[in-house]
Amino acid sequence: MWKWLSLFGFLLMSSSVYGENLSIIENDSIRLGVDLDLGGSITLLESKEKPGNLINSHDWGRQVQMSFYSGPVPYKPNGKSPNSTWMGIGWNPIQSGDYKGFQSKILEHSNDGKEIYVKCIPMHWPLDNEPAQCIFESWLHLEGNRVHARARMINHREDKTRYAPRAQELPAVYTNGPYYKVMSYTGKEPFTDG
Repeated sequence: MWKWLSLFGFLLMSSSVYGENLSIIENDSIRLGVDLDLGGSITLLESKEKPGNLINSHDWGRQVQMSFYSGPVPYKPNGKSPNSTWMGIGWNPIQSGDYKGFQSKILEHSNDGKEIYVKCIPMHWPLDNEPAQCIFESWLHLEGNRVHARARMINHREDKTRYAPRAQELPAVYTNGPYYKVMSYTGKEPFTDG
């Protein structure tokens, strides 16, 4: 019973964090917000025509954020073991923070009303309070009803092993229930019917 009460308390505590430290830009079509308590992850995206947040922030592994994967699997830095649920994930820095609620650290942020820039030290999702040996940067601006995002990871890992390629979440995108269809284009000529 105490376990469930603790989980309920954590969810209440963490849900109150979202949105309290947002950096927002908007235009005539959309409104975009990044949470500076969550490494600058996108936690707000809504249409001006039909308000309502598209982004799911139920836990810190969601939002719209950078999430990288590599070896080794399991990843055990400094003698720490990952949570058994995520033992098979390996090296996994994410922008928001870890599964235990430790936030990524913002190093730099700017918002000139047209573009948001964020630089942070991400946390490893499956580990308890383990900052990654890398830096994430993101630049976001709006054009009409589109968000243009540019992202960079600067890797400072001491481990120089070349691990096998893996699928990545760039970005990881978690939307709320009504917005269950996500489409992407991976061709070389976007917006040209190419």
